[in-house]
Amino acid sequence: MSSSKAESIPPDPGTSHHSSLSLRHGQTKSLLTSSPPHGSASSSSTAIHDHLGRLEPTWTVKRYERTTKLEPPYIREYLLDPFTISFEDGNEPQDWTRLAHPEGALYWAYKHQHKGQMMPVYTDAFLCDPKVLEVVEGFRDAILGKIDAARMPDEWELVLDLGEGHPHECVCYYYFVNCSNRTLFWLHQFDVRHILGGLYEFKSKLRIQQALEGHYWNHWEMFPHDREISKELLKQLVGIMMHSGIDDMTSHGSTSVYTGDELEKYISYVKEIEFVGGADGYSPCVVGRLMKFFAYGRYVNFYGQREARLSHDQSIFRGRDKKRTWLITLMSFWLFFAPEVHLKALDTVYTDFVVCQHKWGKFILKVQNEWRELVRIGTVLLTANVAFLAIPSVDNSVPGTGSGSFHRNPAQVTSFMSIVFSMGCMVIGQLLLRHHLIRPHDSAERVDRYLRSYHDAHRGLETLAILYSLPQSLLLWAITSFFVAFVFVALVDSEGKWQRYPTAAVMFILIALLLWCLWATWEARIEWVGRIRRLLKIAPQGRPRSRSKRDRSERHDGQETTPLGSVSVDPNVVNNDR
Repeated sequence: MSSSKAESIPPDPGTSHHSSLSLRHGQTKSLLTSSPPHGSASSSSTAIHDHLGRLEPTWTVKRYERTTKLEPPYIREYLLDPFTISFEDGNEPQDWTRLAHPEGALYWAYKHQHKGQMMPVYTDAFLCDPKVLEVVEGFRDAILGKIDAARMPDEWELVLDLGEGHPHECVCYYYFVNCSNRTLFWLHQFDVRHILGGLYEFKSKLRIQQALEGHYWNHWEMFPHDREISKELLKQLVGIMMHSGIDDMTSHGSTSVYTGDELEKYISYVKEIEFVGGADGYSPCVVGRLMKFFAYGRYVNFYGQREARLSHDQSIFRGRDKKRTWLITLMSFWLFFAPEVHLKALDTVYTDFVVCQHKWGKFILKVQNEWRELVRIGTVLLTANVAFLAIPSVDNSVPGTGSGSFHRNPAQVTSFMSIVFSMGCMVIGQLLLRHHLIRPHDSAERVDRYLRSYHDAHRGLETLAILYSLPQSLLLWAITSFFVAFVFVALVDSEGKWQRYPTAAVMFILIALLLWCLWATWEARIEWVGRIRRLLKIAPQGRPRSRSKRDRSERHDGQETTPLGSVSVDPNVVNNDR
């Protein structure tokens, strides 16, 4: 299977049991992690023949979970008979056509006549084995014998996939494809929660149709031979990619599965399909894969619904906006509020448990660059502390009462603390860099599993945000400790007011400017003031303070609306609400 990419969506060929959403474009196996690849509700299964086993509905085939392996080769030579020009195996079934997927997987096609048309039946089972062929054809005939011709659509396809049930029992999984409205259907009642990926909050059957359409295009990708790609379909695909690319380049909150640069390349490839045609299944496989991800993206973002997600960081579920717990509140206070910044960024890239791979990649690359820079600064600060301790006026330790012990002055002690903080910044930063070495290029499914492992029902991703903020916080403590050590040397240990006052005045101005800068750039100050008031149970006194011009402005990614109604527009962002 080719490797992957993208955003987040409904369950594709099976993965884990939890209901998170993860989509990575180019990924052929799994977008949304949700449930096992085959339906397992016994109430939906019906025994067909005792000597065959039982029949169960499903929505995909387990092609990428096959474990068939070859024995090590021991044949040293293989002699061909004279005039050998045919290389077909003699044990291939007569009524089935052997096909090879563009990725290399073997599958078979059978044509069944229905209403004067030939309807295909596909299977991944190895039909060169007579026993497997007998079972597959038995299930095929049993299913086709149950078809109600009056209720069947004009164009349909059938997929069979053999599985294992109880000991000595064979299970055949199946699904039908309605080619007219691009959905799946079954002969039995089927619990579709398995394919909704945890997004059960729907009030319209159109939501189910959107999920099934994604699996329809997955079927196109899995069985691409003998498919006609109409001009209307190509125009639709190019139109979707064109809008997604422009949306990604002009809106910071775009829900596009791909980046604008990637879509530009994809459009150039897709336009060649009209020239190459079906190309032995290659072109339909490409169209099916791209349409699959866009269809899944529409499903996840509630396309066409009243609750549609218009920005990737917009939560559309009630109760998902959790208040910060005491853990992040307490740790943020001691870690210079760095965890708050990282938690806000993590919540943005993991809104509603939706993982957009390229947005996660941008986030983690930015964090990695920050860690590298912090490690570099920590190394410089460590060197500065060592040089500071070597100054004779600082290294004036007095021998203690014990053997080999010394009494350290406050400047030395705080410098030692700065060294410890610097080393902590460097070590933790390097560990995080090594741990996240390949994270920017992970598939959305792996990113989802990684974030899920840190997610807590009450705290969310607070622990991961604290972990990501440790290098920066430790470096700030190292700088603070070094500054205190310098204060001890410059002010406490100095003799004479003319040596202390100038330095003290400069320090006072610097500290005032630093506090003002921190307050001006602290985006969460209003929220924290509210937290402190609630903690101390202090009600606002008197008339409420009029908000400043900056507070009253409504800032969006591309627009700022002032109290006078003037609007400043970023020409690179045309969708100002996002």
